[in-house]
Amino acid sequence: MKLDHGANQAERNYLNMCGDMQRDEEAEAQCREYIPPFLAKQQQVQQTVQVPLSPVYLPEFKPRHPLSQRFHEILKQLGGLHDKKQQDYGRDNDPFANVRSTQDWGQPAWVGAMIRAQDKLKRLQAYAAKGTLANEGVEDSFLDLAVYSIIGLVLWEEEHRAS
Repeated sequence: MKLDHGANQAERNYLNMCGDMQRDEEAEAQCREYIPPFLAKQQQVQQTVQVPLSPVYLPEFKPRHPLSQRFHEILKQLGGLHDKKQQDYGRDNDPFANVRSTQDWGQPAWVGAMIRAQDKLKRLQAYAAKGTLANEGVEDSFLDLAVYSIIGLVLWEEEHRAS
């Protein structure tokens, strides 16, 4: 994200924060549109309480290592993948309806997620042994494995909070 050299420190901090979260031009434009009301609100708070705001409200963000940046990009991608797939597998009132079907077999829902994750692990093991997969790509298997792990955690938390 390009920063205006004439911007004040609060604006630069906010732009850095926005840039850390989003990397496309549309998001950057939305971020820039939000800055004037954001800074006005900051000034209003400063005038109301009569003390300068601490930098804690707008922390400096160090640029991420490229591999860490890629990690965070994939995390965002996983959320989109979950939302897309739940349209096919979930229900409006339960995004994990398909995974919960293991309860029909006497197993907790989170175990269902781990069974599906195991299927993805087996695909990756086949790739490691053969160097190729016939149907689904390696990247898809990794992404699905990560999503099933998160679904398993969410369902495990749900079960343990209920008891």
